Amino acid sequence: MQLVAALPSRIPEIQKLIMASLREQTRATIDEDAVNQYVSRMVRDDHQLCVVACINGRAKGVVIGEVGSHPFAKGLIAEDSFIYIKPAFRTPEAMYSLTECYAFWCMRIPNLIVSTLGTSQLGTAQSVEPAAEREGYTACTTYIKEHS
Repeated sequence: MQLVAALPSRIPEIQKLIMASLREQTRATIDEDAVNQYVSRMVRDDHQLCVVACINGRAKGVVIGEVGSHPFAKGLIAEDSFIYIKPAFRTPEAMYSLTECYAFWCMRIPNLIVSTLGTSQLGTAQSVEPAAEREGYTACTTYIKEHS
């Protein structure tokens, strides 16, 4: 698996991966236009993380991280928006590669006071947990209720 920076030419592939991820995780109706706008914004914003996992030149996974101001403290906060690998390629090594990429990106953010990992992993928690722990993240409990 090769990790490559997402370029605008990869936007359609990333959109498909995100739609697949959302379909795995929720019964809610997904606004594809909103997904398209989000992916386009993230790929083009140099301050955000958008990396594609490729096998034989084809996108099989994606990691997207966002950074912004902390609401109450002087500093920045980073969070993963998507860490997703197609189920057929979802090995511990593949998940570790993407979580390691996210953790490395976080380490390079000046004035970062907190980062979260795993918030995007509703359907793949077992896959991301070992990789997150290897990167020094501590597990916590989050309760999620999906409203129809």
